[in-house]
Order: sequence, then C-alpha cells, then structure tokens
Amino acid sequence: MNGTAYNALLEKALKEIPKDLTSKERFELPRIISNIQGSRTVIKDFVKVVNDLRRDPQKTAKILTQNLGTSFTVQGNDIALKGKFSGIEIQKIFQDFVKEFILCKECSRPDTKIMDRAGVKVLKCDACGAIMPVKEKI
Repeated sequence: MNGTAYNALLEKALKEIPKDLTSKERFELPRIISNIQGSRTVIKDFVKVVNDLRRDPQKTAKILTQNLGTSFTVQGNDIALKGKFSGIEIQKIFQDFVKEFILCKECSRPDTKIMDRAGVKVLKCDACGAIMPVKEKI
C-alpha cells in the first residue's frame, strides 16, 4: 500500500470516530455536597451524580457505606447515611470509587461500563476498548 492510499484510509477512519471520544477534555470528579442533620449525614443529589457516571445508585451507595461502616436510606435524589461524616471523608471515598469503578486504567476516560464476562465482572472502556477485571463488589 502506498503512502497516499494509507493516508486516505487513515483520514477516513478518523472522520468516523465519534467526536465525544476524540475530545481531550479533562474529566472532573463530581463534587459531593453533604451536610450533617442530627445523627445523619445527607448527601445531596447523589442519585443524579451517580446516574451521570452511568452506575447504579443503590450499588454505589452500598459500596460507599461499606467503606464508611454504616447504612443508608434513599430520600428522593439524596441519600442519608447513619452517622456523622465529614465532606472531605465522603469525597475521598467517592474519589477512590471513581478511580476503581469508573475511570479506564488505560486512557483515564470515564466512558466505561461494568459487564459480566464468563462470570467475571469487567470494566469495559467505550473510548479505547480496554477491558479489565474489577472487584466483585459492584
């Protein structure tokens, strides 16, 4: 194949890649807003934030509360944690969750989904195609 034909094929392939997969915008971790109400800590807009990351809010809340050693209840778009927790503590646990269950280990994009492959949970990246196993928690 000569260089001209190769370049034409390369240009054609690049045009067919969806624009949202080729953008180099930086992923910003959603900020978790929480406040203490009596003996509970309420995380505002939790369901919306997790849905935006394409994860199940119930499973995500379960993982976060396991790390905090507490229980939760869903209240509309918010979740209430039993106990008093600082916003910094919650944000750190959420950040660890995103690193493990959202971001691709190869390209660092959040365009991933959890799949079951032959009984093994894997994180599949829609941006680069990488597939990597994840803990069974989710």
